[in-house]
Amino acid sequence: MTVSATGPAASLGIPQKNTIALLSKEVAGQKIQYIVLDDATDSTQAVKNARKLTSEDHVDALVGSTVVPNSLAMIDVAAETHTPMISMAVAASIVEPMDAKKT
Repeated sequence: MTVSATGPAASLGIPQKNTIALLSKEVAGQKIQYIVLDDATDSTQAVKNARKLTSEDHVDALVGSTVVPNSLAMIDVAAETHTPMISMAVAASIVEPMDAKKT
């Protein structure tokens, strides 16, 4: 997970980061580990985080980011690595137009 815990969107990213402590650690008998990285409200850092999470940590899904530009930048990594991605940002451009990257 990558959130904007610092930078201009920290007022949104800090509560998102703090919410992780409230999430289940197990679902249907499967243990869940949450890895949270700060992208500092910077799309370049969001991409670096997504690459680290997919290549080094081998996550099953990407979650993030807090803001639209960061989420849009992360879509390429998700598509390249065939990793499902859930965005916490809100914009039609994150899911539209539906194409090979956004399936």
